[in-house]
Amino acid sequence: MSKSYPPLIELSIAGLKTRFIPARDGSGLQPKSVAVLLHGHGAAGDDLVFLAEELKVPDSMALVFPEGPIDLGSAPGQSDAGRGWWPMDSMQLRLAMFTGQTALASRAAGMGREVARAVFTAFMDELQARFNAGPSQIVLGGFSQGAILCLDWALHDSRPWAGLLCLSGTLVDGDDWKTCLAMRSALRALMSHGQGDPILPFSLARQLYSLLTHSGWEVEFIAFNGSHAIPPEVIAAVSRSITRWLAETHDDVPSSNGS
Repeated sequence: MSKSYPPLIELSIAGLKTRFIPARDGSGLQPKSVAVLLHGHGAAGDDLVFLAEELKVPDSMALVFPEGPIDLGSAPGQSDAGRGWWPMDSMQLRLAMFTGQTALASRAAGMGREVARAVFTAFMDELQARFNAGPSQIVLGGFSQGAILCLDWALHDSRPWAGLLCLSGTLVDGDDWKTCLAMRSALRALMSHGQGDPILPFSLARQLYSLLTHSGWEVEFIAFNGSHAIPPEVIAAVSRSITRWLAETHDDVPSSNGS
């Protein structure tokens, strides 16, 4: 029978409200491995916490869900409620998607991420120190805007993270990202995207996949029949990827939830 995760704990890490779910092996605040998962633009801060009961990952892995610093309900010019990692012009993005202007959609999705990158650097530095976790023990991932931030931040960083999860993210600055890819070591990644995504173009996700693979990254791409979501087949692929990445990083292969 599968073990359930311990109760969720709320922490403040580098000033960000963070939901921390300890590993099932009883390691508390000293987990062997950590998955950091970032929600999308306009979502509640606990939007991805449901994954704790869906993922089948090693019992030694803790799950961390930081909350975006921007309250979109009170941010100037924002029509969305919920949280965000940076203010985004949702109307411009929707217009670009409606008119098929993928280049404009790309720019609209990524404008402002530089400030969020600095916030996330402070968060990851404190997280590593607090949990005594090396980069090879940490999986970074997110959905939508959270996926964009994780990838953008990892490209501007040099640490050898265990892997990246880019769920319904997109290509936002090809020139900048190409420059970063030329300077950093390749990482492993899992990408997923709905073929009918009305928010971030599927075609840009395919371009991003090509950019990463041509730069030597090991990338699995899951295309699914659907829109802007995390369907069961993607959750299963995330579970497989995390388990494989950690098994290849560590000498021992920990047990998994649902085994």
